[in-house]
Amino acid sequence: MEKQPALPKKIIPFFWYFLKPKWINILIILLCPMVWAVVTSVNPYVLKIVIDTVVSFKGDPKDVWTVAAVPVTLFILLQVFLDIAMRIEEWVKLKTIPPMKAYMRARMFDYVQLHSYSYFQEKLSGSLSNKVLDMVRGFENMFVCISFTFLPIIITAFISVGLLWTVHYWFALFMLFWFITYLTITGIYSLRCIKVADEHSEANSILSGKIVDTFRNMATVRLFSRRKFENNYLDHYQKTEVLKATILGKELLKVHIFQGIASTILFSLSLILFIHTWRNGWVTVGDFTFVMSTTFSMLILTWWTAEQFVIFFKDLGLSRQALSLITVPHEIVDAPDAKPLIVNEGKIEFHNVTFNYAPHKNIFYEKNIIIKPGENIGLVGFSGSGKTTFVHLMLRFFDIQSGKILIDGQDISKVTQASLREHIAMIPQDTMLFHRTLMENIRYGREDASEKEVIEASKKAACHEFINDLPEKYNSIVGEGGVKLSGGQRQRIAIARAILKKAPILILDEATSALDSATERVIQDSLWELMQGRTTIVIAHRLSTLSRLDRILVFEDGEIIESGTHDELLEKCGHYASLWELQSDGIIPGDEDLYDEEDDDEE
Repeated sequence: MEKQPALPKKIIPFFWYFLKPKWINILIILLCPMVWAVVTSVNPYVLKIVIDTVVSFKGDPKDVWTVAAVPVTLFILLQVFLDIAMRIEEWVKLKTIPPMKAYMRARMFDYVQLHSYSYFQEKLSGSLSNKVLDMVRGFENMFVCISFTFLPIIITAFISVGLLWTVHYWFALFMLFWFITYLTITGIYSLRCIKVADEHSEANSILSGKIVDTFRNMATVRLFSRRKFENNYLDHYQKTEVLKATILGKELLKVHIFQGIASTILFSLSLILFIHTWRNGWVTVGDFTFVMSTTFSMLILTWWTAEQFVIFFKDLGLSRQALSLITVPHEIVDAPDAKPLIVNEGKIEFHNVTFNYAPHKNIFYEKNIIIKPGENIGLVGFSGSGKTTFVHLMLRFFDIQSGKILIDGQDISKVTQASLREHIAMIPQDTMLFHRTLMENIRYGREDASEKEVIEASKKAACHEFINDLPEKYNSIVGEGGVKLSGGQRQRIAIARAILKKAPILILDEATSALDSATERVIQDSLWELMQGRTTIVIAHRLSTLSRLDRILVFEDGEIIESGTHDELLEKCGHYASLWELQSDGIIPGDEDLYDEEDDDEE
């Protein structure tokens, strides 16, 4: 797939990145409101001409149309022209903005997906999704503010000043001075709102993430009767959001107070100035209509602009916060010359691998392991001994500090991450499903799989029968995370997905831990068949599941302290033999994960 260019990290270049390919459409969208600005400014002047023409007409009233027809026709044509321009704008906007928003969402969504495994462990998914959507909403709202408010009112103001000059230069100079002062002071006040708007946006995003987090764990909330606790927990973030909203509101209130005072000054002085000029015979009745209409129109427009400033800076804050998603560089990236991984045999090598999650606390130190092509390996050890880290490094969820991890002689840091993971199928201990149909969840293993292949994989994973018992069968929606299914059913779906993938390397992380004993025996036969001809790594606390494997590696504090077959390790009477004996007795001190208590989860 062709690599897309990096997204800009600043707000204006970011928006321009998406606007530039459609610049002609954008220009049309911007020009049409300019027509509105021109017509709005000229209309009062045309009305002035109509009034002056009618008032000054000295002939038979029946003949007034001989002099009024032209300005009246001009007035009507301006309205028609305006309506046509606005309909054109609506059509072009309809064809431009929704696809642009979709592309923006897609690019940000794609960028976020490329963050590392640890990134998503640390972030609230609700907050991340809100920021992606906030950027799109902010873009549209700010674009509307600029194209339909800020630019048109500037055009309106300067046209109005020019027309007022034809009445008397005092009106023009006063309006120009008032408008420039108004914009300058409003802009200064509004700039002070940006930092506050950013803080409010972040508080709002965190609050939203907390709400989603609670809803996602509603079963736990009910299990422990913690509704009041969650209310109190949320209240802390509510107070922060309210505080930031109040601070922002106070800043905006200052803007509104100034604007109210400025509006009163404009209207009052315009009226006083007109009476003065009329008394001296410098203006006509039509001039009065034009001046007061223009002044009133400017008052309405500037007040509307003030309201749009609120929206604009609020959305600017949301957009700046959303932009923080793409200002964070990806932690794990493909090498510039990365090539697709090619797996012909499935040989895995750890060569002098050193890795740690925190500095000076190595999990692995210069570790060397070779897993032969097609070899079935078991990993055993207490929680925290390094088993899961071992497979996560193979999947390149984390980058190692030094050394190399090779698959068929290819350094996994030099191949594309997508191709690496395409060649590895993993059945995790905690299976999470999409809020989609069962067919879609199983087919996730291989997009081009036929319905027949999905059903065949389901039969091998012993889930076809319970799926057929559901009202919608394979079209049944499983709920968020697969909540409508039992733990055992979810795990069988994960097994079916891995069977369908047909990857040359297979990782089983407690793949049958959530199954009852009868189902486990059926699944074990299917898994054993799946493992044939594939390089397989099995993480298991239930040691009986490892007895047929080619080799078992016993981990302790990141070190492999024993290696051999099940029988060989028992003969050594070492750590593995002690675990086997303890598990046979049903007691394993210090590691609850080794207990065989998970069979009750199956429905």
